[in-house]
Amino acid sequence: NQFEKATKAISDPNGTIYFLPQTSEYKPLFQIASFLENGTINSSFGNNGFVDLSFFGKENHAYAMALTKEGKILVGGYAKNEIRNFALVRLNKNGQLDPTFGKNGIVTESFLP
Repeated sequence: NQFEKATKAISDPNGTIYFLPQTSEYKPLFQIASFLENGTINSSFGNNGFVDLSFFGKENHAYAMALTKEGKILVGGYAKNEIRNFALVRLNKNGQLDPTFGKNGIVTESFLP
């Protein structure tokens, strides 16, 4: 995984950093990355520090993130099929989707009639 800039960085009480990487190259993915407090990749998060999620196989973009009081990671943005849909995922600290949230960790919803 290569990225050019990071947006929306947050950290947990242990100092673990989570952020949304961005590249100039188009990728139809929600991307979330994690580093440890000392600046090294958090290899216990996702696939060697990165989680890539795709919805509908088309345009997706993550814009916001937050930590829950349980330490889970919420990431929000949009996922496009025929139209742009609101998309929200909840990840466990290891980067795996939380199956107790939405449908296997994912919520997508269109707000158009």
